[in-house]
Amino acid sequence: MRRWLFVMTLIGWPALAVAQTWEAIHPDGARCAKGNPWHFWVHRGSSEKLLFYLQGGGACWLKANCDVAAQPTFDPSVDERDDPSRGGGILELDRPANPFRGWTVVFVPYCTGDVHLGGRSVGYDGVGMDH
Repeated sequence: MRRWLFVMTLIGWPALAVAQTWEAIHPDGARCAKGNPWHFWVHRGSSEKLLFYLQGGGACWLKANCDVAAQPTFDPSVDERDDPSRGGGILELDRPANPFRGWTVVFVPYCTGDVHLGGRSVGYDGVGMDH
């Protein structure tokens, strides 16, 4: 019986020690392409298993698809619509069939129009973008 309790404690301990919620992390000075504040989320789980999730989104490379006053092909801000707790599939971390259940997940939202590859400011016929 003692051995069984010891094994159950070892198996159950990581799950008990981990908060099962998404935490928003707001790095100082981080911003989206149009200057809106940017943040990401972490769902803490196993320290040995990490899923780094880059949110999809449209790229922009000219005025017609970068201009937020028109119809941009990317989401120019991070807001409640990007909150991963509203997501489905692999983001449903409480679902028993999810292969990433119990993992630490870092969810990186997308708001820069650069396919997560940018690092400079660009002007597209008068439309400024911070990729």
